[in-house]
Amino acid sequence: MATESELLAEIASLKTQLASAQAEHWQLIRLVCHELRLPLTTVRGYTDLMPLIGPINDQQKDFVTRIKKSVGRMAGMIANLHELAYMGEGHFTVKLTSVSPAEAIEKVCREMQALASERGNALTASLPESPPAVQADRERLEQILRILIENGLMYTPGGGQVTVTANPTDEGLAQITVADTGIGVAEAERSQLFTLFFRGDVPLVREQVGAGMNLYMLRRFVEYMGGVYGVEFPAEGGSRFWVRLSVAS
Repeated sequence: MATESELLAEIASLKTQLASAQAEHWQLIRLVCHELRLPLTTVRGYTDLMPLIGPINDQQKDFVTRIKKSVGRMAGMIANLHELAYMGEGHFTVKLTSVSPAEAIEKVCREMQALASERGNALTASLPESPPAVQADRERLEQILRILIENGLMYTPGGGQVTVTANPTDEGLAQITVADTGIGVAEAERSQLFTLFFRGDVPLVREQVGAGMNLYMLRRFVEYMGGVYGVEFPAEGGSRFWVRLSVAS
């Protein structure tokens, strides 16, 4: 029978092997992401050139638009995988500065108006006159807003409403909320919402392109910035996702 010291040595050896395997796993993901970006860039370049070569008819314009949308979605998925790899390797960092949530919300809402129109939904920002600045990474905060607003628009049937707000809390934090009048989430699935690769099992969710990474990425971004996140499901329906961050000193 092995002694206690021998068992401890074997456990230490297994931990080392596991860490090495995990490192190789994340390195492989980063390599795959790098290799996928080149052909994707080529596809995007040729679709941008097509209208410049000569006149194209309406059907061809529609095809080019569809290709560009698909390329954009794929590029976003690759970017998420690349960032996941950096997180797995412990190399991911955020740069915390004083950020105006109102400016970030207004910027992202302008970007998302085209999607709101396409989905037949209204997108509005309801902000106080002077919402407090937050301690955040500006790029990641905008990414969080894009994730929540896009989810709200995609999973709200046409004629619905997505509203973004930012207000101080009693705990001295600032809360950013994205509320929608969409389909909500089945109670049995709510505990899995912020886990990696989770997608709800309802027709409207299955119809959308995605890999179930966005809410997991949101969770990690918020954690890196020292904040908290959550979601509520009002009795009248829809979803209310929120993120709380420290008020900038």
